Amino acid sequence: MAYEEEDILQLSGIQHFLFCRRQWALIHVEQQWAENLRTADGRLMHQNVHDAQFRTRRGSTPRVKPTKACNACSLKDLCLPGLMRAHSVSAYLQDKLEETR
Repeated sequence: MAYEEEDILQLSGIQHFLFCRRQWALIHVEQQWAENLRTADGRLMHQNVHDAQFRTRRGSTPRVKPTKACNACSLKDLCLPGLMRAHSVSAYLQDKLEETR
């Protein structure tokens, strides 16, 4: 049985879907990507997987549903709206005062 390319799921897409459906949609549907420490580390590990000298360390889009995993996501700044970012009351007031000057 022959499959069309659009019928084949990427393994990375399944992993992204299980980790966070919004992340999956941003990466695999909307083609958004943002590099961070974890993604850069993973890219380097993949590039050097066969290098014995290389040492490694282990270390339509759904609505926003923040979890603890969001802090580790490279798309956090893109995905989470500004209103969901915690600010102190004093920082909020300071920002508003600076806007009126």
